[in-house]
Amino acid sequence: MKSGMALICLMLLIMSGTSEANDNAKDQSISIINSAVGVCQTRGMLACEPHIRGADFLFKYIRLFDQVAELDDQFKLFLSTNYPSDGGVDFDIIQASLNLSMEITITPEQFASRIRDAHQVENGYDVTMDNGQILKLRKENNDWVAIFPPDMGGQFKTMQPFYTAGLLKRSILIYRMLEADMADLSKDQLEENVSTDIAPILVAMFGKEKWPSLVKWLVKDVNEVIKFYSRFSTIDDMKAYIIKQHNLS
Repeated sequence: MKSGMALICLMLLIMSGTSEANDNAKDQSISIINSAVGVCQTRGMLACEPHIRGADFLFKYIRLFDQVAELDDQFKLFLSTNYPSDGGVDFDIIQASLNLSMEITITPEQFASRIRDAHQVENGYDVTMDNGQILKLRKENNDWVAIFPPDMGGQFKTMQPFYTAGLLKRSILIYRMLEADMADLSKDQLEENVSTDIAPILVAMFGKEKWPSLVKWLVKDVNEVIKFYSRFSTIDDMKAYIIKQHNLS
């Protein structure tokens, strides 16, 4: 009887010690996440890329739309410089296309609130999330890195349609500015070309109801737009095509 009681007490002590160790590992994991992922908040999303693995698509998306935002500014400058007497930017389609870029922020709280358990392992911690997935925290060159499980990284694939649309918009703005400059097009011609290319993309993404005023530009199918721009791999390809189409040689 006494030996049985001793065994129970020993098991309780072991369980208590394990629970305390797990709690310490959980606290340490939260602290590491606050440090590593916190960079996203304090210094911007791309600044925290070195601290995150398994989210490559997320950072590709952010880089793309940083480029597209710069192109939007270049397009406005192009209009004001090339058509100074035409009142600047008044393209409804350009304003509507800003909706293709989603605001993305990763915060430590998004992860810390979902932690259910943590265990110390060699060179870091294995953190069990509320959906059973394991987030790995590992120390690399004195810096902590959060390694997303494959399924968690795969969730960013929901952004694929926006990414594809962003790639198309980038190509459209570059090509149409080149064309307007090289072929000396009017602002009305430039607006029509840009709008008839971007409108099918917006309608495919969001439906006709969101921007009824853009329906007038729906003269192309989105697949037609994709097919046209898929022929270009470089800006030189675009220039060569423009020269041929407008007989500029």
